[in-house]
Amino acid sequence: LTAGGAAVAFTTTRVGQNARYSFAGTAGQNLNLLFSGDTFPNSTSVYVYQPDGNYLTATSLYYDGTTVSSPTKLSLTNLPVTGTYTVFITPTGSATGTLSTKLIADATGALTTTATGTPKAVALTAGQNGWFTFAGSVGQGFGLGVTGLSTTPSAQNIPVTIYQPDGTYLTGCNFSAASDSCDLPVLPVAGTYTVFVDPGINAASFNLLLSPDTTGNLTAGGAAVAFTTTRVGQN
Repeated sequence: LTAGGAAVAFTTTRVGQNARYSFAGTAGQNLNLLFSGDTFPNSTSVYVYQPDGNYLTATSLYYDGTTVSSPTKLSLTNLPVTGTYTVFITPTGSATGTLSTKLIADATGALTTTATGTPKAVALTAGQNGWFTFAGSVGQGFGLGVTGLSTTPSAQNIPVTIYQPDGTYLTGCNFSAASDSCDLPVLPVAGTYTVFVDPGINAASFNLLLSPDTTGNLTAGGAAVAFTTTRVGQN
């Protein structure tokens, strides 16, 4: 399997036959396995093994034999070591059929943190996640905005999670409209934060804007202060 390459189809008419694929992975890399076109009756088990043969993760696919099964994604987040990984696919019992497997590398990039910064244009293929970083300081406030959001199929929600520099959860939200926004809490520590976008098995394209909060002082009896912004998500 090659990240970004074509899907590989496993087709068998022999009861008991399995599939075993390999792929090259790098420590810290984020990949996804996208399974589609499953015609094996009932469940099919998928196991992923590390280069030393130790278990990494697994999932089960299910096809009821009548309706078209939806594609399934298995995320391989933060690979532990560099080397050759193995994907082992084993149908249940006497099942025969077809299953396609595709390896997808996640999209990455950096977000600007200024009020005039250029939005990040993002195009995620089906099954692809996005990881976007920005540098933050203690006490900073930011708003996250999205414009031009389009999904395939249409009108899908896009979950977004923001992680702190140590990898712990900061906040999360869902983008559900062509233009939408999400408020970040005041940043608790300095360092590199990560915005994780997971559209599931859907394709998605959008512009991502990170905007610093507009700040100022109000004086009792003083003049009104005007907040004007043309950036979606700015507070």
